[in-house]
Amino acid sequence: MSKLKQYLDWAIPIAAAKDSEHLGDRTTYVGASDIAGCPRKAILEKLNPPVHTPQKLLIFARGHLAQAMYARYFKLATTFTVFEEVELCHPNNPNIKGHIDLLLVAKDKAEKTTRVHVVEIKAPDGLPDEPWSSWVDQLHIQLGLVHMCYSSNVHINGSILAVDVNTGDYREFSGYKPNKDVFQILVKKGERMLKTLNDGTEPECEPGFLCGNHCACRSNCPAFSGPAVELPEDFYPILNGYNELQKQKKIIEARLDVLKKHITAFTGEERINGLINDIQFQTVVVAPSQKVDNSILKRDYPEVYAACSTPSKGYVKVEVTRLKSVSDIDQQQAA
Repeated sequence: MSKLKQYLDWAIPIAAAKDSEHLGDRTTYVGASDIAGCPRKAILEKLNPPVHTPQKLLIFARGHLAQAMYARYFKLATTFTVFEEVELCHPNNPNIKGHIDLLLVAKDKAEKTTRVHVVEIKAPDGLPDEPWSSWVDQLHIQLGLVHMCYSSNVHINGSILAVDVNTGDYREFSGYKPNKDVFQILVKKGERMLKTLNDGTEPECEPGFLCGNHCACRSNCPAFSGPAVELPEDFYPILNGYNELQKQKKIIEARLDVLKKHITAFTGEERINGLINDIQFQTVVVAPSQKVDNSILKRDYPEVYAACSTPSKGYVKVEVTRLKSVSDIDQQQAA
């Protein structure tokens, strides 16, 4: 291991801890991100904080980087007063908190009103077409806390800014305002989480989009122990998109086969380089070869098979199919 890597493996966790110092002792309260996610994950990680690898911490650091960048942009080029990492506590339960990434405040002296805009910054891998429901819930908690902390002559709204730091793309999901009913539902959830945290009862499971990538508590999670998993609604557009791309892949592969036949009909079984305008192509002739039938080798020569075998890494096979509706089945039977 190089000295630089040794140093970074030591320094990255220290820097990550400093980046989170403003959050205080997270074992004593539930935050907006806790309430917006799975209660079981939030509570178990408070009781037994997971130890993340430097690589995982670097992934988490993307959010801090995106927040720092956009805070600077707002400060340099906006008339709003910009506040970072604003902590707000519920007036009736200070152990329910929200930490606002960016709070933009502008006062209209003529109308004697104040405009407040809450910005929640996310740094996902790729930008979704719609915000994840947990992002929206987190923003609603923050908007509700802002609404409770300001007087009535304040116009409050909020948005989610998703930033892909790898590509430089960003997308805003806007138009959110304080919603008393949604806020109260989320506060009740936070109160149940606090009770569970304090009395040691089994926390609720709430499967979500991040179960696969960022949950250290999934291995023994009741939500994944049965034969069928209740998938979160956020998962539908992903599965639907995968299913649609599968269909397109089959169509594209069929069209490629047709076009390939046209090309090889011209080139024949020869190695050819070609150039037409800005398109270059070449054909490579692969000579006939022999391959070993593993099933015969394993059956008739087990010792040779064992001596020549090497372990291969397993993989996860994904199968996504769309269920046929009753009308589809009726049409097939009629045909």
